[in-house]
Amino acid sequence: MPSKELFKKLGNAGLLGIHRDPEYGGLGLDYGHSIAFFEELGKIEAAGPTTAITVHTDMALPALVRFGSDYLKRNYLVPAIAGDYLACVGVSEISGGSDVAALKTTAKREGDDLVINGMKVSRWWWWWSSKRALFLNCLLLL
Repeated sequence: MPSKELFKKLGNAGLLGIHRDPEYGGLGLDYGHSIAFFEELGKIEAAGPTTAITVHTDMALPALVRFGSDYLKRNYLVPAIAGDYLACVGVSEISGGSDVAALKTTAKREGDDLVINGMKVSRWWWWWSSKRALFLNCLLLL
């Protein structure tokens, strides 16, 4: 099944926003329900889609949920929970791989903008997701 179709089916079933705020399309359930879903995902014998789903729901979306403005949530979180947008993360760097403690990429505020300096590299799961993703949550140092 193509990833776009898979994510849309998961979104329609509410599985991409199990513990997210109903105001933004989530089900509003506690995280235990997400854990039950992840346990079922663990039974799938295909790491690519399973990894993309968990990266989307629990690596890429949390920063948007916590720090995103209402505008960003309405324009990115709502479609991501609905399965219309796929999100991924940019973690890996040449100097430290995917070790978040070794991040070197920085962001500096200049007025209303953030100037980002650094470089990210692709890992297989990031590559799989990023080729299909509409937006990327880039991990960096402020």
